[in-house]
Amino acid sequence: MKRLFGDLTEKARDLADGLADTSEETIALIGPEGLIDPAAIYFAREGRPLVDIVGRPVDELIAEALSFVRVADYERLLEAWERLASSPGARDTATFWVRHPEGHMIQLRASAANRLEDRLGAILVRLSVLATKSVNRSLPPLGSDPPPDSLNPESWRGSVMLSAEEFYELLQRHVDAKEERIWNTPSFARSVAKDRRFDYAVVLLDLDRPKLMRAGYDGHVISELPGQIAERLAPALRGRDAIGRLGRTEVAVLLDGVGDVAHTMRATDAFLSLLDEPIEIGDHQVNVVPAVGIATSERRYAKAADLMRDAATAAARALRKQGGRRRRVYETKMRIEDRRRIAIMAALHDGLLRDEVFLLFQPIVSLRDGRLAGFEALARWDHPTLGSISPAEFIPLAEEVGLIRELGRWVIDQAARQLQSWNEIWRGPKPLSVSVNASPYQLADDALVLDVEAVLRRVDLMRGQLKIEITEGAALQDLTATSAIIERLKRSGVSFSLDDFGTGYSSLSYLHQLPYDTVKIDRAFVMEMQEKHEKVLHAIIRLAHALNLEVVAEGLETESQKGALERMSCDYAQGYLLSRPIDVEAATTLVLSDPRW
Repeated sequence: MKRLFGDLTEKARDLADGLADTSEETIALIGPEGLIDPAAIYFAREGRPLVDIVGRPVDELIAEALSFVRVADYERLLEAWERLASSPGARDTATFWVRHPEGHMIQLRASAANRLEDRLGAILVRLSVLATKSVNRSLPPLGSDPPPDSLNPESWRGSVMLSAEEFYELLQRHVDAKEERIWNTPSFARSVAKDRRFDYAVVLLDLDRPKLMRAGYDGHVISELPGQIAERLAPALRGRDAIGRLGRTEVAVLLDGVGDVAHTMRATDAFLSLLDEPIEIGDHQVNVVPAVGIATSERRYAKAADLMRDAATAAARALRKQGGRRRRVYETKMRIEDRRRIAIMAALHDGLLRDEVFLLFQPIVSLRDGRLAGFEALARWDHPTLGSISPAEFIPLAEEVGLIRELGRWVIDQAARQLQSWNEIWRGPKPLSVSVNASPYQLADDALVLDVEAVLRRVDLMRGQLKIEITEGAALQDLTATSAIIERLKRSGVSFSLDDFGTGYSSLSYLHQLPYDTVKIDRAFVMEMQEKHEKVLHAIIRLAHALNLEVVAEGLETESQKGALERMSCDYAQGYLLSRPIDVEAATTLVLSDPRW
């Protein structure tokens, strides 16, 4: 029998064997690489009674530790193992299903303790049986004709949703069938061209639960929604297609016998068309605009979980699309990009602690006298191995993983402290200001108010010196709440800018519905300044001035643009013509010299 790698002592093995003698559980010692390296697993007393329960010899269990685990449990179990193996002293418990060679399923509980750093020098695992069950589900053979009662509620297909476990089991059968055909057919290329019976695709519909919750639907409505969607999609499903519920708001369709990606996209369009009309649940009419991820068998898969992972990756990309039908087909480059996203997510918190994140400052200049009026503070991140990471990349990820408040608080604090130091050396006629951007997530509760008020208690600034920039879209997610936040912070001496005006709802009426101090016109208006745009720009500036709002034009790059803005009586500008974003030392030099542009 295989033993744990050489440094497992005889004393440790004796201890494990002793535990096995006094317990009905199966005892195992596993090294940190045990699920990858079979030589790093030791079953006490030859793994009895586990061998008898699962019906496999101990050498087979050791050599392929996770190969018998149910597909739906595989990723979760592997993630739990990786967490445990990396944390000496940690303990964890997991339940999972394995398949017996005779076909029935066995549910096991694994209780593990990481004892790599004590006398055992291994992870101690106790395995016990929780349940067994038959899986003689009446699914027809792959490639067979659909059952005549395929629309009957007792049927396995379509309009009756499969559970996540059942869906994964059926999908795994498709994966296995195609893999077997690939290896067993002598003329593979010819076979693929002529026989598409085992080609399949998965269409994953993510119902965007946060958006449903923001729309005010309660838990009952949300939990009922997948079942209603299954009924709505039933007319578009064919005999051997199947639909399953994978999570609280995830529905997946398994398309059997599809010819290519175009075929799958046509089927997806049919699904989405059926969801165009609102779904009635009780007194509610729910508009469903799911994010759709598609993965097809054109890629070779060994596990259903891998295919579903790719479909989920594509759905996550589709979720970021605003408006229209949100759907994406999985591409290999998505996985590469996702690895980078995961690496960035993991490194962001430590990046703040290690001062890898820093601020640059872009000057904002008065167009009336050419003097420095202030700066916009911009977060940047230089990672030691990932390199320079764009804010367009790390800020959405900070929002996704819940670090945006920490990042936003840090930016406000650093910008305010720097402005306080500049106040001591600035000799201009008006106080300088520093603008910082606020994420929509910071406006969701009192986080922004509490963080800004805490900074202002520590840093001595004059009224109006600290400016918070909020985009149209962020403000309009909850107009009443945003207005209350602005009013409260204005009482503390903070001023506010409506950022990127012209790229969101672009409605001039919003200029007087929220108590802003400044309007920042998006660079698109400035950079494409033709006769038509110039008239719109002039109208915005005049209306802003009528409402006692100052105007900052972003993206200034040419002298002709500067001249046009001056003729329109625009108050301030920022852009590469004036200065790129600069570091603290260069900004301090500007403050000291008080130049004229």
